[in-house]
Amino acid sequence: MPRPDRKTRILAALATAGLLYCGSASAAPLLDPYAARPEGVGGGLNTEWVQVADDWHFSNYVYQGERIGDTGWGSGFWGVGDIPAAFALADGDPNLVARAGGVSAQLSYANDLYNSTWGIASGWDKDHVREVAPVVATSGQQTNYAARFSGYLYIAEAGLYDFGIFVDDAFSFSLIGAGGSALSVGRDTFIGASGRDFYTLSGANGGGVALDVGYYALQLDYFNRLEAGVLDLGWWLPGDARWQSIDGAQLYAALPPVTLEQGGAVPEPSSVLLLLLGAGLLAWHRGRARKMTAGT
Repeated sequence: MPRPDRKTRILAALATAGLLYCGSASAAPLLDPYAARPEGVGGGLNTEWVQVADDWHFSNYVYQGERIGDTGWGSGFWGVGDIPAAFALADGDPNLVARAGGVSAQLSYANDLYNSTWGIASGWDKDHVREVAPVVATSGQQTNYAARFSGYLYIAEAGLYDFGIFVDDAFSFSLIGAGGSALSVGRDTFIGASGRDFYTLSGANGGGVALDVGYYALQLDYFNRLEAGVLDLGWWLPGDARWQSIDGAQLYAALPPVTLEQGGAVPEPSSVLLLLLGAGLLAWHRGRARKMTAGT
């Protein structure tokens, strides 16, 4: 039996979720896969961390008509737009406190200040102890650090999804589909914010997100300036009301390769293979020349 096309699968998923009316889908935005490939073996997203000196004046965020980095009081991070400047610091720069990177299968971190206060609190279900951010664990400094997460999420079931970010201080999150189309949510600065808070992709885009089977790109930037810091990215699965962590097995630092059976290109031969082929051809020619000489 042929596999239903994308529209049929999405409409069926929305109907199951009770989100169809008058023969059309609700306002839930649709996002085509960034890449349609079979499921591979995941393991996490690309993760980078950086921490800067508390007294470094570098912020380009404009507050009340003034660049904060130009003020006497405006040191450290003030806006998401300050994150690239921190990552651009060269090793050995006096403003660089710590740096870390690798592949992370989890998207939930905090600092010691959060874990020792809100992390042990009761009342709000999202308040709990989390793994300490790598740069904080290295330096002991609790402030002015940032992180970048990038890679891909595999969606195994077509349906209605939502994503939630629990954060203190600020962040930018994008779910990216075909052709670079994206749905985003963020808090550009902590100025005027109430502290740690919870944000959803549905809240920023007018409803949950209808996704098809395939790979979607993820981009999450985050910083904590002062005091307690926390970051936790989770999601709601189709038909499930629980906000939960994203399974690291569904996260990919790079897209899995496309095989020949899937329409991929013929791979370039490796240098080792070329050397072996060359050696084999040379031996064949020498053997043939010896036989010809022996026959004369």
